[in-house]
Amino acid sequence: MKKEEASKIINDTLNGFMDSAEDLEKFAVWLDRNSYRYSLRNSILIRRQNMGAICCQQVNAWKKAGYRVREDEFREHGMVVFVPKTKTMVDVDGDGKYEKELKLLTKDEKKKYKSGELKSRKKTIFGLGFTYDIAQTNVPVEEYNKFLSRGEKSVKHADAWNALKKCVTEKYGIPVYDGAEEKKIHGSGLFGYCQTSADGKQEIHISPTMKDTQKLSVGGHEIGHALMHKARGKSVDQMEVEADIFSILVNTHYGVPIEDTRKRHLKDHFGKLKFKDAATKDKQLAAMVSDVLETYKKYITDVDSMMKQ
Repeated sequence: MKKEEASKIINDTLNGFMDSAEDLEKFAVWLDRNSYRYSLRNSILIRRQNMGAICCQQVNAWKKAGYRVREDEFREHGMVVFVPKTKTMVDVDGDGKYEKELKLLTKDEKKKYKSGELKSRKKTIFGLGFTYDIAQTNVPVEEYNKFLSRGEKSVKHADAWNALKKCVTEKYGIPVYDGAEEKKIHGSGLFGYCQTSADGKQEIHISPTMKDTQKLSVGGHEIGHALMHKARGKSVDQMEVEADIFSILVNTHYGVPIEDTRKRHLKDHFGKLKFKDAATKDKQLAAMVSDVLETYKKYITDVDSMMKQ
């Protein structure tokens, strides 16, 4: 596969996967599987090449973990992804363009470079590499839980919520009030909210009447607001859609079914989103989902670390 072909796969997918709220929900559920190690674009590539891939790393990463990619899989079934590579570029003409790669310098140019006469700078480019799913390695089945701990039936919803709350409180400094601590929610119709004061301080309030599964769904939604929407500038509908995607990612991560109320909420606000024009709709949606994914990846890694403790 060439870079142009890989880019076309990504663009074609972005142009079609978010035509409706239902498609967006399905995409968010799927996205959690590879969100730890890969960007939105690489996740799309992996999905196109192997729908069953749920835990992917490159050869060196598997080797570092103490395992290896099986020979038959290594030769024929690696999945193409974009890999960042750093090059040292040298300004040989003194025009500030840094047009020549270090390894391509002539002998005279290398002498000038070593003496400090020629300046250089690092440049990141994206080439193609390969990644492999855990099923393509020699990891014994009984050891899969080292890599695939999310969504296990042994993880109780209450424990997951306590970890979410502990993380956002201790690591991000955002207090969460629920259970007996919650004194501001008095109506059964209000499940929770995230409040940001004029001086930028945030706090999350969760209704004490909800059961654990509901609490995890609503709590994930409000934590999404807290992490992504401290500063205004987005429409209410965009913020609600982003928080819903965040909540769906969290629920999927812990194996909790997506509630119908969450689906209806996403569908309602998704239908109200406004775009500059049809031509830029997919690009704006892709940017929105990518932003949510990056916030989620950092946060859920912190939460999982606390869960293990």
